[in-house]
Amino acid sequence: MSSINDLAHFDQAVWGAKTGYSLLNTDVFNEPTNRLGIHFDPILFLFVPFYAIKSNVVWFIIAQAFSFAMAAWLIFLLSARVFSSQKLGFLWALTYLVNPFILNAAAWDFHPIVLAAPFVASSMLAVETKRPYLLFASTF
Repeated sequence: MSSINDLAHFDQAVWGAKTGYSLLNTDVFNEPTNRLGIHFDPILFLFVPFYAIKSNVVWFIIAQAFSFAMAAWLIFLLSARVFSSQKLGFLWALTYLVNPFILNAAAWDFHPIVLAAPFVASSMLAVETKRPYLLFASTF
């Protein structure tokens, strides 16, 4: 379930960054536009090295799937610690994964905001475990 309004924007922006046209989009207002002028997505620069290997939108889908999986694992760790039960930790992680909003985000197109889920979960885990360096790293 992909469209030019989502996946193609990110594909063109990252491809442009790889070729020296820093996050260029040409389908907005039919003029070349820097993506950062429309949405502030500097995290897209992380995909440039992967596009150097192979320019393919599959990188976005892989990153999104990894992000959801990593967030589920961190939610499991957090809830297992809070509730002192791995069964409840598993139920919380499963609840996260079957949440209709998460499923909708995974089924439709890639959006950079989904990459924030594991960072939010790790910051909550850092607060619970009193690990300030992890908190700093996950919120940075």
